[in-house]
Amino acid sequence: KYGLGFLLNDGSSGVYFNDSTKAVHSATNDEFIYIERRKAGADGQVKEPVAIYTVNDYPQDALKKKVTLLQHFRNYLVEQQKQAEKKGESPPLSPSNFDARQDDDENGVPMVFMKKWIKTKHAMLFRLSNGTVQVLFYDSTEVLISSEGRLITYVDKDKNRFILSIAEVANKLNSDCQRRLKYSKEIISQLISSSKR
Repeated sequence: KYGLGFLLNDGSSGVYFNDSTKAVHSATNDEFIYIERRKAGADGQVKEPVAIYTVNDYPQDALKKKVTLLQHFRNYLVEQQKQAEKKGESPPLSPSNFDARQDDDENGVPMVFMKKWIKTKHAMLFRLSNGTVQVLFYDSTEVLISSEGRLITYVDKDKNRFILSIAEVANKLNSDCQRRLKYSKEIISQLISSSKR
């Protein structure tokens, strides 16, 4: 109804709002970043303006509803994660320090956020600001492609996790991982070609 909430493995959480703005809440404190829709700057370059606020100090008139939603999504997703951890269905999150993050994205944003997502017949694909692509298949398998594209993390139906190089995946003829990686590549290609139009 409002957007898509997400919880990352570092404990940060966010929302990709229906108006294509995004907000990400720190795992370790009350800070959050707000990312506006892409805009062409005075220099002609398209950028996503970013601002850092706290949940107690932000432009109330413009962001009150979104901050409330961000907090609701966070509370819900963190509770779901705790339940999954108790049942042994998910590994624990590994929070990072907001101020000390060394993996700022190419825009200098101190937290990773969802840049784009798409739902298909077989899966949901998420592209993160650090270049990582995650594909969640409806049969509970998962493909995670590192930002450099050199490593693939594959989670099978039994929740076994495999970290493989592209060469290792290519050598596994007719494997589930290979088929899912091929499907993921097709979706990414469609996303790229549609964004150029």
